[in-house]
Amino acid sequence: NTNRIGKSFITFTYLMKNRQRRFPLSYQRFASIVKMFCHGFRYMLKQLPHRIKMNITLSIKKVFEQYMATIGWDETKYDAAAFMEQWRHYLYNEAAWFNELDDTMKANPHFHEQLADRINEIIDQLVNEPPTDEQLAEINRLVERLGIDDFPYGCKLEAKYHIERLQHELKKKKS
Repeated sequence: NTNRIGKSFITFTYLMKNRQRRFPLSYQRFASIVKMFCHGFRYMLKQLPHRIKMNITLSIKKVFEQYMATIGWDETKYDAAAFMEQWRHYLYNEAAWFNELDDTMKANPHFHEQLADRINEIIDQLVNEPPTDEQLAEINRLVERLGIDDFPYGCKLEAKYHIERLQHELKKKKS
């Protein structure tokens, strides 16, 4: 089930590549300008300071976790385009590290391709990281206290979501 999310997220890379068509210049003209002035920026993401690379990773995790919480970790509701829109909003409105990048890098399609690859990589890691023993024990304890049936969860982030949800339900039940 979590593989569907990772595999369908490849759509993000496609959508980011097609986003280039929104530039005021034609894509071909823009690409030739980038080649002329940005030669040597092929590995831009790797050349960024460590602090910014860490912030990129944390941003990806944060936005993915927020998006999945909005859909209740229901993989049938997962929509790569909706996630991309949430990512774009975060990038332009909340990500301080993005404001630190120069405009040439922000406009470079290679940077966005590398960023999309990094997003795919981080999401793949997140959905394949198993829940901890502590999380499993906490979910079992909460399920037992609430008297509900056990439910599937596949990764550490999803387990975290369900623990928070079940703790909230338990507090409501006690009130």
